[in-house]
Amino acid sequence: MTRIQYAKRIFVEGKLASELAVQYAQMVYSASFVSPAFELWGEGRKITQGIYETFSPFGVKLANIKGESGANAAEQIVTVSIGSDAIWKFKFEGVEFTCFRYSQELAKHVGAMLSAFTNWIRSAAPSVRFASHQLSYSAHCTLEGSSGESFLRSVAPRAPTSGGNDRGTGLIFHWDLPGRGSSQLVIDKSVLVNNGLYVALNLLISEDVIDFEAIGPWSYHYMASVLGDLGLAWQVDKSGVAGGPKGV
Repeated sequence: MTRIQYAKRIFVEGKLASELAVQYAQMVYSASFVSPAFELWGEGRKITQGIYETFSPFGVKLANIKGESGANAAEQIVTVSIGSDAIWKFKFEGVEFTCFRYSQELAKHVGAMLSAFTNWIRSAAPSVRFASHQLSYSAHCTLEGSSGESFLRSVAPRAPTSGGNDRGTGLIFHWDLPGRGSSQLVIDKSVLVNNGLYVALNLLISEDVIDFEAIGPWSYHYMASVLGDLGLAWQVDKSGVAGGPKGV
C-alpha cells in the first residue's frame, strides 16, 4: 500500500483518504501465564525488589509500588504507578499494563518496559511460560472534512429502517494471522469526541516469547494498512510524523 503526503492531503492507493487526528488514545497490554508463578509465592521482598529494579530506570520510586490483597489468591496484586499516565499490575496468573493517555513520547519507552519485565520474571521464576500476549490500542479521533456518522454510513451495511433514523453502524472485523495469532478491528462513533470516530485494534499473540521492540512498528503498519483499506489514514503533523500507535 502506497501513501504520499501532498499539501497536507493523504492519499491511499491513489485515492484521497479521510484523515484521523487522534484526540485521546489508550494502550493496554495483558499477558497470562501457562501456570501461576508459584515460585514467587510468599516472596514479597523478591517481587518488590525485582519490580523496583525493573521500573526504576523509567522514573519509578518505591512509593509508586503498592501491594493489594483481594478476597482470594488470584486477586493478590502488585501495582506500579508509572508517572501519571500508566499503571502496571502484576498478578500470579499474569500481568496488565495500561497507558491511559498514550502518547508518542510514552510509546518510545513501552517496548523497553515490557522487555525489562519479561526478562526479570523469567530470571526470578524460570518455570513461568506465557500462554498469550494481548495488545490493544484504541483512539478517539476527529475526522478531517467529515464526521464519524457520515463515514460509518458510507462503509457499513444499511441499518434496518424500522429502527429509526440511521446514525451510522459500527463495524467489527476479525482476522486470523497465520504464524502470529488473531486480530480484531473495531470502528464506531466516538463517545468522547463530537462527530468523531472511535478505532480500536486488538492483537492476540499465542506465543511464549515475542520481540516487544519489533511488535510495536509491525502493529503500527498493520493497523495503518487495514485502516487504509477502509479509506482512512493517520493525520500527518507539520513535522511529517503520522499519528497512531507508534510503540507497542
